[in-house]
Order: sequence, then C-alpha cells, then structure tokens
Amino acid sequence: MVDTWIEQYQELGALPLVTQCKIFENRGAMMGASNPHPHCQVWAEKSLPNETVKENASMRDYAKDHRSCLLCDYLSIEREQKERLVCGATNAFAAIVPFWDGLAV
Repeated sequence: MVDTWIEQYQELGALPLVTQCKIFENRGAMMGASNPHPHCQVWAEKSLPNETVKENASMRDYAKDHRSCLLCDYLSIEREQKERLVCGATNAFAAIVPFWDGLAV
C-alpha cells in the first residue's frame, strides 16, 4: 500500500500543473463522506489551500527570525524529550504523535 502511495505521489507530483499532492485517510461516514467506510484518498491540486499558504508563510517567517528551520527545531526537541517520538531516529524519517493530540506514547 505504501509503495502505491509513493508511486502516486511521484507520478502526480511530476505533473507541471500540480503544486501539492496529499495522501490521507478519509474516515468515511463519520466525516460526512459518501463512501461509508474509512479509505485512503490522494488529492493532487493546482493551487495551494489557504492553510498551506499560511503554514508556508509562518515557516518562512520563523526561518528569517531564527535562522533555522521550524520543523527541524521541533524534531530536535522531540528527539531530546523522547515523549512523542514513535519512530524515526534517522535523517530521512520521523513519526511523532503531535502534542495537541493529547496522546502519550
């Protein structure tokens, strides 16, 4: 399944009109979807959603103010604290339970 997601992401992301490709779980009926069961979806979009534009601007502002990468700094803290890090002590991948989830690992 993950290999298929990677293929789809690379194929769609290579198209000149695509500026963003998202792979996510749709929770089905509980989220108001017409397909009643949870399923995966892949969205390839020409324009960036408003939230993504805001996030990008915030990360640029952080980089300008701190001369550092926001997500890199966040990962560094999580690796140090080891409270929410699920896996990923590599330079290529990390899985973290977001602090706003209220879940403990």
